[in-house]
Amino acid sequence: MNKSFLKCITCNSKHTLADSNAVYGCKNRKNDDLNHILEKYISRKLVLPSIDEIIYRKKVDTTPYSIFCDFFFLFHLAEQLNVDYKAIISDIDNGLRQIGEPPFKQTPIHIQENNIFIKDKTANVIGSHKARHLMGNILYLEILVRSGTIREKPKLAVYSCGNAAMGAAAVAKAAGYNIDVFIPPNVSSKITDTLKRYGASIVICPRDDGEIGDPCYNLFQKALLIDSVPFSCSGPDNWSNIKGGQTLCLEFMTQLLEMNITPESIVIQVGGGALASSAIKSLEELYDFGYIKKIPSVYTVQTEGSFPLTRAFYLLIKEIAV
Repeated sequence: MNKSFLKCITCNSKHTLADSNAVYGCKNRKNDDLNHILEKYISRKLVLPSIDEIIYRKKVDTTPYSIFCDFFFLFHLAEQLNVDYKAIISDIDNGLRQIGEPPFKQTPIHIQENNIFIKDKTANVIGSHKARHLMGNILYLEILVRSGTIREKPKLAVYSCGNAAMGAAAVAKAAGYNIDVFIPPNVSSKITDTLKRYGASIVICPRDDGEIGDPCYNLFQKALLIDSVPFSCSGPDNWSNIKGGQTLCLEFMTQLLEMNITPESIVIQVGGGALASSAIKSLEELYDFGYIKKIPSVYTVQTEGSFPLTRAFYLLIKEIAV
């Protein structure tokens, strides 16, 4: 029996494949000030494809969500609910083509001097890795809709100042969902033009006097209390975005394994840390299932102008010191 499940890393609450309701975040996350995040665990009794099988899959199917489907709780949930998982991917890829975006596919690695391997995501949907995360969200929603767990497609909500907003709008449009995008007043016209082209409803979020926290996130949370579902790259709000992001590291590592290379270290440019979380989870699973003999060291890099993960790290160190 497939024992895959979701479990909160803070309170250990658990959701299994047999659960019939929609689950976006931990049920206890509003009960305290702790950071409740649902993490996916796949059954260690599963027989996952060998590297040779993955290489063969890449020759007949370029979609990473299909190639690495065995690693995803989403895929096993679709099987449990008798939903055609690959049909969902095909429909959304066709929707992306219709709006002028490329379908999801493997992106290249550029080899530099001194054995540096660079994963190029510029050929992805809206030219960024962000859409990969949002595809995880939409796959989960489509599984729920097509199984009858959710009766109709819900309105989506995302908060962002750039690539995540555009990625969310493109994926939502391709899948036939309405979406509200909460953005700050100072975003570029390129971003707002893209959002309008994909039919997103734009909500500008200026800061009110005395307001605490991110105004975009605050209004996003209010929307969730009314009639919207979270469609974001933030793990606490919607666990499934981390699973979509996993395709990046699974793809990168198997590309290197095809060349008989296992990296000593991986450097990841991050914002809040969702991409790093996705990568680390993939590395742990590749190790647990015997694909790699050692987990590479992971280093995160942030821009000088925006460094939320760094800020959180130093606040944690301060809390521990006190």
